[in-house]
Amino acid sequence: MKIWRKFVEDEQGISVMHDAVLFCLMVSVAGAILMPALVSDVAKESYMEKENEEKVEEVLHQLMVCKLDEFSHLNAEPVLKNLKINTNQGLLKPVIDNLLKREQLHRTYADLCTECVACQFKVLGHRLNILTQNFTEMMRVELKKFLERQLGRQYKYNFTVVWNPIVGFDFGGDLSVGSAIPKTNVYVAVAYATMPPSLFTTGIGFPLQTIKNYVYNDEIKNEFTDAKEGLISKDEFKDLLTSFLTDLINRVIWEGFDGKENSLVDIVIDYIFQGIKESIQEAFGEALSMVSAIISSVGDDFTSLSDELIRNNLQEFLPTITESDTFSKSIDEVKNYIKEEVRAFIKNTIEEKIQAMVENVVNSIDGITNIGTEILNWLFQQINFCRAKMTLAIWEV
Repeated sequence: MKIWRKFVEDEQGISVMHDAVLFCLMVSVAGAILMPALVSDVAKESYMEKENEEKVEEVLHQLMVCKLDEFSHLNAEPVLKNLKINTNQGLLKPVIDNLLKREQLHRTYADLCTECVACQFKVLGHRLNILTQNFTEMMRVELKKFLERQLGRQYKYNFTVVWNPIVGFDFGGDLSVGSAIPKTNVYVAVAYATMPPSLFTTGIGFPLQTIKNYVYNDEIKNEFTDAKEGLISKDEFKDLLTSFLTDLINRVIWEGFDGKENSLVDIVIDYIFQGIKESIQEAFGEALSMVSAIISSVGDDFTSLSDELIRNNLQEFLPTITESDTFSKSIDEVKNYIKEEVRAFIKNTIEEKIQAMVENVVNSIDGITNIGTEILNWLFQQINFCRAKMTLAIWEV
């Protein structure tokens, strides 16, 4: 009983307990009062993020599918500037428009973008095809109009198209419009667009089928079956697969499959330089004889003038080209130089990728049903002439 009286008389302990309970109650009440405001800010921020993510996806989708009713650009504009021809002067304007102005109707923005980057032919930071410079400039104008209509003043943007056929090697084409992308609070959407049909029908379509035939008909499929069934060791199969992949890359990049050096690099360079240039020369050649009185400073020999301008541009890229070199010889020198640069790049980078591919196949050999498909999928991850990457980034002003 004596101990019980001391406990009852200890009022300080009861007071501390009351203070703790009261503190917990006040925190709970404060939380209940502030909760709507806190939840509201979080919900609003989450909603805005989702809205911006959907916005960038929607605008990129619209850019892929929407059609531009009328689009035009002037081929060989640098040639005209070099000859000091004013394309907007008097009788020259309808003549030049008729000769060199290319109009395209009801084409999607994506199609126009891929066609634009396909004909630039940029190598190691240098644009070799200067005849289509106005195409790039006019595409930037139209893309800016479209994106500003879609996004208004609420957003800034950056839209970039990159055609980089050999992953990691500076070769192909690009097109960009908009502001520099900040480091934070940016919403990004990515899509891939198929390159122009003309590139496949007159260019790389046949070699792509040749590559597939080569892979599917090679002995590697039988060797893969032997390795899978234990008829040869995994180490033997590793050596065979490494040798096959190395040979495949060599043939695709610079040797070709028919003994005539018709590699993908050869074909793409020929397509860009010969196909586009010859069509422009043909247009000029047929018409300049009829308008020589109007364009008296040009005369009838447009071919030599355009060759000289292009050769000068090639000399900036490759100084070993001389004034006495013919256009064909200059192109051959450029092709050989690019192929050697690709060869060096492949040698320094592809060996590791080949080894990684070989190890992956051997380690998962029981789960692979078609070695040809596996090889082609791997190859087209390293070298893909068939698509361009489109990236749209937006951020609030």
